[in-house]
Amino acid sequence: MRKLATIQRFQQTRRNQYDVTNRIRVDSHVSTCRAVCEIYRTTYHNEAPTILSKAFQDFFNLYSGNFPGYHPCDTLYHDLQHSLDMTLAMARLMRGYEQQNPGHQLGKQRFVLGVICALFHDAGYIRRKLLDTAINGACYTYTHIQRSAAFLKTYLQQNALQDFAPLAVRLVHFTGYEISLAELAIGDEADYLLGQLLGTADLISQMSDRCYLEKCRDRLYPEFVLANLASKQAGIRRFEPESPEQLLRETLSFYRDTVLPRLEHDFGGCHRYASAFFQGRNYYMEALDHSLLYLDSMARQNDFSGLKRRPPPTPGSRYFPFQLVDLKRNSHPLVRARHRG
Repeated sequence: MRKLATIQRFQQTRRNQYDVTNRIRVDSHVSTCRAVCEIYRTTYHNEAPTILSKAFQDFFNLYSGNFPGYHPCDTLYHDLQHSLDMTLAMARLMRGYEQQNPGHQLGKQRFVLGVICALFHDAGYIRRKLLDTAINGACYTYTHIQRSAAFLKTYLQQNALQDFAPLAVRLVHFTGYEISLAELAIGDEADYLLGQLLGTADLISQMSDRCYLEKCRDRLYPEFVLANLASKQAGIRRFEPESPEQLLRETLSFYRDTVLPRLEHDFGGCHRYASAFFQGRNYYMEALDHSLLYLDSMARQNDFSGLKRRPPPTPGSRYFPFQLVDLKRNSHPLVRARHRG
């Protein structure tokens, strides 16, 4: 009980735009890059290569609309902060693994590749100017992994990292569900581990976000509306929550039936490397557990009015085609079309 109370007090004072330690701004590519490069330096006792800082700048350009051929990021949930938060988690997990396994190191090259894959793992949500006709990146929810893989392949080839492109194309699938991990045919144990770390970082970073529950309600649900509208037009049947509240309730079973087995079995318990990084304490799992306990309490009372945190502004809110109030009233034409479908 004392430990839970300590975690609760910490979560109450944690700032919404900061990482799980409340020290690093994960809405800033500069702050996150600085932290990741420091992890590289302390892990390998060398200064981080320039390709890392370049990747962070290219990532920022892509998400802000300054990358050639791409619109700015216009999704609400899968935004700049999520990818930066995940990238920091990925660097910490890799560092934790290296600390615990001095005789079986991932090595410098895999560290760099892991960071780049984390930065661009959701690049598939970002619309291309000449090729994409969808009204919002959320319409690519069910194809974004393949699109991210294509982006990574081109990006690595253009940055003299073409030897890593085939592996990156497979690694990014550890963040999705459309292909079983066995089908990826990654024979090298260290490469496979890199994928497990990548998938782990994706899950624990987003579910430990201080505003995770509010983001599910106010940002992920609107993305699902567009995604499921697009899937209906393509003749695909997908999970379609009828309301933000239903999505919140489903989050509990999603964690129990999908996320937890994936973390423990498919990803080999790699989330424990965060404990090695933090020298005994796993801030990610603590924050995740705290959010789910709070969600369970609200779900039992059928009252979600306790979700009052305000996530940091996201550029996507300027471009998203409708607002949450439209969803609640079913007043937007796209929402009415979704229900007619």
